[in-house]
Amino acid sequence: VLELCLAGDLIQRVSSPQDVTSTVSSLQQSALVVSRLTRGPVAGHGEVNLDLYRPTEESPRYTVHVLDQANTRLTGRKYAAFIVPQGREMEWLFSTPEGRATLQKSTGFDRLAVVALHRNQEYKDLEAVQEELNDSILHLAPPGLGKNPTIPFLSVGSDVGRREVCYRGHSPFSGEFIVEEVERDGGNLFRRLVFLDNQNVVQSEARLKLCR
Repeated sequence: VLELCLAGDLIQRVSSPQDVTSTVSSLQQSALVVSRLTRGPVAGHGEVNLDLYRPTEESPRYTVHVLDQANTRLTGRKYAAFIVPQGREMEWLFSTPEGRATLQKSTGFDRLAVVALHRNQEYKDLEAVQEELNDSILHLAPPGLGKNPTIPFLSVGSDVGRREVCYRGHSPFSGEFIVEEVERDGGNLFRRLVFLDNQNVVQSEARLKLCR
């Protein structure tokens, strides 16, 4: 019997020695990335992108993009996290390195961790997401924050957004696809088609109107 303890007291049973080797290798790579981030800025080397998983789950729950300003400023605004509401992760500002760099400049923080929420996951509210992410975000902090720092969490609005999958299907030409409804722009509902092989692109989208 092979078992791993990845978080707290949770013990996960694995089926083969290869699973143990793969898991340990992933943990080592993550430790190297975290070590590099805690030693200093990574500006000039592009973003650092990480997927965060729950123990025992094979699909990521969050994706984190870490960016540093090329020229840090002595403003005291060292580090913050930005949570992208569900359904908005495909917008240019959040889905591209150029957009995230623009977002970082607008926030004024030397380092920004942009967090995207994934499909097929449930999120209670913004406060619960912040609590769940807090330890991981602290591990990605730059040096010089002192002991027990409080990391600001930023977002668009006061909730995590809403996403509901209406239909799943398969196309012989484009593979798996979904039709989903998302709520944004002040409560407006949009229905859109997304091919899962390219999840950062909306194939088509239409705003829904209530007929009276």
